[in-house]
Amino acid sequence: MLADLSGGEHINLDKLHPIDAKNKINQATSRGIVITALRFLGQAYQEGFGVQQDLQKARAFLQKGADFGDLMALAALKNIDKTHKINNCSKPQEKDKHGL
Repeated sequence: MLADLSGGEHINLDKLHPIDAKNKINQATSRGIVITALRFLGQAYQEGFGVQQDLQKARAFLQKGADFGDLMALAALKNIDKTHKINNCSKPQEKDKHGL
């Protein structure tokens, strides 16, 4: 017996047809990819990697990943308030009195 990753149903491997087994594996793989993508998007917005830092979007993506059972997303979500806010580098900095 094996627990079905999509909801807790138990699968008897002795009675499972090979095509059904392949479909179950494909479903589990697809689900894992989506969950990982949610975490990576959350982390990108959290740290500002390739996107403008946005902690609200980061929190939303990480929460969705955590809702699907991603423990790494849950850990990142718990530490999101400790995230160092980065300065927006696209704005020109004002020069000091020495012109620097």
